[in-house]
Amino acid sequence: MISQSERLRHFRSNYLNLIILPTEACNFRCTYCYETFENKKMPRPVVTGIKSLIDRRGEDLDELEISWFGGEPLLALDVITEISKHALDAAKTEGFTFRSGMTTNGYFLNRDRFSQCLDHKIDFFQISLDGSADDHNASRKLASGEGTFDRIWSNLIAMKGTVAEFVVLLRLHYTLENFVSVGQFARAFATYSVRISAFDIFSTILLVSAVRMTKALRLCPNRIKSRSKPTFGMRRDFSGPRAKTKPTFAMLQREIHSSSGLLAG
Repeated sequence: MISQSERLRHFRSNYLNLIILPTEACNFRCTYCYETFENKKMPRPVVTGIKSLIDRRGEDLDELEISWFGGEPLLALDVITEISKHALDAAKTEGFTFRSGMTTNGYFLNRDRFSQCLDHKIDFFQISLDGSADDHNASRKLASGEGTFDRIWSNLIAMKGTVAEFVVLLRLHYTLENFVSVGQFARAFATYSVRISAFDIFSTILLVSAVRMTKALRLCPNRIKSRSKPTFGMRRDFSGPRAKTKPTFAMLQREIHSSSGLLAG
C-alpha cells in the first residue's frame, strides 16, 4: 500500500521522476508480448533534450529518479550511461540526490554490464521469469526461438557474488499452465541456501506475482492479497486458450501452496 506522503512526493516541484525508453528493440519474443519493436534506438535530439531538461530543473531539485524501460534497455547501454553520467554530474553540481532503476529481461545483465550499471548508480533491477526453466523457455524466448532461462539464472547467481549494494525485484508470471513450476522454482532457490520468507501476489489479466530479492538472493515481502476475485476466464489470449474451468484466486493459491511447502502462507 503506497502511503499518502509517498503519493504526494511525486507532485512536488523539487522531485523529478523520468521513465525513459532508450530503445523499443528487444532480443526476446515473448509469446504474450504486444510490442512491434519499431524504434530501435533513442534519437540524438531526444538524448540532448533529456540532458537539457535535467540541467533546467536541476537547480530546484532535491531528488531526481530515472527508471529505464524498453524494449530491452540494455540494448542501448550507451544511451543509458550517457544520460546517467550527465545526471550524476548535475547532481554533484546542484546538490540533489540521484537514484536509478531498470526493468530488464536480465539476459544481457552479465558481470560487466551489471558493473557499468552500478557505476552509474543504477542499483534497482526488475527481472521477469515465467517459472522454472521449461515453462519460462516456452514463453520468454529469444527472437531466434532459443530459451533464455539458463543465461538469466547465471547472471543472477553472478550478481549474488558481488559485494555491491543493490536490489532485484524478481517478478514471476504464472497462469494455469505454469503455476506448478513456481513451486519448482522456489525449490531451486533453496538449493542455493536461499531463505524464502514470504510471497507477494497481485493479479492483472495475466496473473502476476512479485518477489523482492536482495543481493543475497533473499526474498522478502507480504501475504497474498487481492482486491477482487479474478478468474482465469479473464485472461483473453495472453496465456493461451481459455480454460474450461474458471478457478478462483483462492483455488489457485491453494494449488500453489500444495505444490511447494516453501510457499506456505
